[in-house]
Amino acid sequence: MNNDVDIAQVSDYLKTLQDGICTALGEADGEGIFEEDAWESSSGQGRTRILQKGLLFEQAGVNFSHVEGHSLPAAASARHPELAGSPFQAMGVSLVIHPVHRYPLRQAGLDPHQLLLVHLVVIDLPLLCRLAQLDRNLGLGLRLGCAG
Repeated sequence: MNNDVDIAQVSDYLKTLQDGICTALGEADGEGIFEEDAWESSSGQGRTRILQKGLLFEQAGVNFSHVEGHSLPAAASARHPELAGSPFQAMGVSLVIHPVHRYPLRQAGLDPHQLLLVHLVVIDLPLLCRLAQLDRNLGLGLRLGCAG
Protein backbone atom coordinates (compact mmCIF):
# COMPACT_ATOMS: atom_id res chain seq x y z
CA MET A 1 0.00 0.00 0.00
CA ASN A 2 1.04 3.57 -0.57
CA ASN A 3 2.05 4.95 2.81
CA ASP A 4 2.03 8.52 1.46
CA VAL A 5 -1.78 8.59 1.52
CA ASP A 6 -3.32 9.86 4.74
CA ILE A 7 -6.27 7.46 5.00
CA ALA A 8 -7.84 9.41 7.88
CA GLN A 9 -7.73 12.62 5.84
CA VAL A 10 -9.39 10.94 2.85
CA SER A 11 -12.03 9.40 5.12
CA ASP A 12 -12.74 12.76 6.78
CA TYR A 13 -13.05 14.46 3.36
CA LEU A 14 -15.51 11.84 2.12
CA LYS A 15 -17.60 11.98 5.31
CA THR A 16 -17.69 15.77 5.06
CA LEU A 17 -18.76 15.42 1.42
CA GLN A 18 -21.53 13.02 2.51
CA ASP A 19 -22.63 15.53 5.17
CA GLY A 20 -22.73 18.34 2.61
CA ILE A 21 -24.67 16.31 0.05
CA CYS A 22 -27.23 15.26 2.67
CA THR A 23 -27.63 18.83 3.91
CA ALA A 24 -28.06 20.21 0.39
CA LEU A 25 -30.51 17.51 -0.69
CA GLY A 26 -32.49 17.93 2.54
CA GLU A 27 -32.69 21.70 2.04
CA ALA A 28 -33.63 21.28 -1.62
CA ASP A 29 -36.36 18.81 -0.67
CA GLY A 30 -37.67 21.05 2.09
CA GLU A 31 -39.57 18.28 3.83
CA GLY A 32 -37.63 15.02 4.04
CA ILE A 33 -35.09 14.23 6.73
CA PHE A 34 -32.15 11.85 6.33
CA GLU A 35 -31.99 9.00 8.82
CA GLU A 36 -28.57 7.44 9.47
CA ASP A 37 -27.57 3.85 10.06
CA ALA A 38 -23.91 3.55 11.05
CA TRP A 39 -22.61 0.02 10.38
CA GLU A 40 -19.53 -2.07 11.01
CA SER A 41 -18.48 -5.44 9.69
CA SER A 42 -15.37 -7.57 9.71
CA SER A 43 -14.25 -5.86 6.48
CA GLY A 44 -15.02 -2.22 7.28
CA GLN A 45 -17.49 0.41 8.35
CA GLY A 46 -19.75 3.08 6.95
CA ARG A 47 -22.78 5.32 7.24
CA THR A 48 -25.97 4.76 5.28
CA ARG A 49 -28.30 7.75 5.09
CA ILE A 50 -31.80 7.56 3.66
CA LEU A 51 -34.41 10.28 3.01
CA GLN A 52 -37.91 8.95 2.25
CA LYS A 53 -41.19 10.45 1.06
CA GLY A 54 -39.97 14.02 0.71
CA LEU A 55 -41.45 16.81 -1.35
CA LEU A 56 -38.87 16.52 -4.15
CA PHE A 57 -37.43 13.05 -3.53
CA GLU A 58 -39.42 9.87 -3.12
CA GLN A 59 -36.23 8.34 -1.76
CA ALA A 60 -32.58 9.43 -1.64
CA GLY A 61 -29.64 7.45 -0.31
CA VAL A 62 -26.20 8.92 0.37
CA ASN A 63 -23.74 6.33 1.62
CA PHE A 64 -20.15 6.34 2.84
CA SER A 65 -18.20 3.10 3.11
CA HIS A 66 -14.61 2.19 3.97
CA VAL A 67 -13.64 -1.43 3.47
CA GLU A 68 -10.32 -3.25 3.52
CA GLY A 69 -9.00 -6.71 2.98
CA HIS A 70 -5.90 -8.87 3.04
CA SER A 71 -6.08 -9.81 -0.63
CA LEU A 72 -7.55 -8.08 -3.68
CA PRO A 73 -10.46 -9.97 -5.24
CA ALA A 74 -9.53 -11.77 -8.48
CA ALA A 75 -11.67 -9.40 -10.56
CA ALA A 76 -9.75 -6.40 -9.19
CA SER A 77 -6.37 -7.78 -10.21
CA ALA A 78 -7.35 -9.45 -13.51
CA ARG A 79 -5.87 -6.64 -15.61
CA HIS A 80 -2.86 -6.25 -13.31
CA PRO A 81 -1.82 -9.73 -12.18
CA GLU A 82 1.18 -8.27 -10.34
CA LEU A 83 -1.31 -6.92 -7.77
CA ALA A 84 -2.87 -10.32 -7.04
CA GLY A 85 -2.85 -11.08 -3.35
CA SER A 86 -2.11 -7.47 -2.33
CA PRO A 87 -3.90 -5.95 0.66
CA PHE A 88 -6.34 -3.16 -0.15
CA GLN A 89 -8.51 -0.37 1.19
CA ALA A 90 -11.41 1.20 -0.66
CA MET A 91 -13.70 4.03 0.34
CA GLY A 92 -16.21 6.29 -1.30
CA VAL A 93 -19.53 8.07 -1.29
CA SER A 94 -22.39 6.71 -3.39
CA LEU A 95 -25.72 8.31 -4.30
CA VAL A 96 -29.03 6.83 -5.38
CA ILE A 97 -31.78 9.40 -5.84
CA HIS A 98 -35.38 8.78 -6.91
CA PRO A 99 -37.34 12.00 -7.51
CA VAL A 100 -41.07 12.11 -7.09
CA HIS A 101 -43.11 12.26 -10.27
CA ARG A 102 -42.30 15.57 -11.96
CA TYR A 103 -45.83 16.56 -12.95
CA PRO A 104 -46.98 17.61 -9.42
CA LEU A 105 -43.74 19.58 -8.92
CA ARG A 106 -44.24 21.51 -12.15
CA GLN A 107 -47.89 22.19 -11.21
CA ALA A 108 -46.60 23.72 -7.97
CA GLY A 109 -44.22 25.95 -9.96
CA LEU A 110 -41.09 24.03 -8.89
CA ASP A 111 -38.33 22.94 -11.24
CA PRO A 112 -36.42 20.02 -9.69
CA HIS A 113 -33.36 20.65 -11.88
CA GLN A 114 -32.99 24.25 -10.73
CA LEU A 115 -33.44 23.31 -7.07
CA LEU A 116 -30.64 20.76 -7.27
CA LEU A 117 -28.34 23.05 -9.23
CA VAL A 118 -28.32 25.75 -6.57
CA HIS A 119 -27.37 23.30 -3.84
CA LEU A 120 -24.79 21.34 -5.84
CA VAL A 121 -22.79 24.54 -6.30
CA VAL A 122 -22.56 24.85 -2.53
CA ILE A 123 -21.43 21.25 -2.12
CA ASP A 124 -18.57 20.84 -4.53
CA LEU A 125 -17.92 22.92 -7.65
CA PRO A 126 -15.59 20.33 -9.26
CA LEU A 127 -18.33 17.71 -8.79
CA LEU A 128 -20.87 20.01 -10.44
CA CYS A 129 -18.47 20.58 -13.36
CA ARG A 130 -18.04 16.83 -13.85
CA LEU A 131 -21.81 16.31 -13.75
CA ALA A 132 -22.30 19.15 -16.26
CA GLN A 133 -19.75 17.56 -18.61
CA LEU A 134 -21.49 14.18 -18.28
CA ASP A 135 -24.81 15.89 -19.02
CA ARG A 136 -23.36 17.49 -22.17
CA ASN A 137 -21.79 14.22 -23.32
CA LEU A 138 -24.87 12.08 -22.76
CA GLY A 139 -27.57 14.66 -23.50
CA LEU A 140 -29.41 13.99 -20.24
CA GLY A 141 -31.19 17.34 -20.28
CA LEU A 142 -30.21 18.24 -16.71
CA ARG A 143 -29.36 21.84 -17.66
CA LEU A 144 -26.38 22.00 -15.29
CA GLY A 145 -24.01 24.94 -15.58
CA CYS A 146 -20.45 25.22 -14.39
CA ALA A 147 -18.55 28.49 -14.00
CA GLY A 148 -15.34 26.81 -12.81
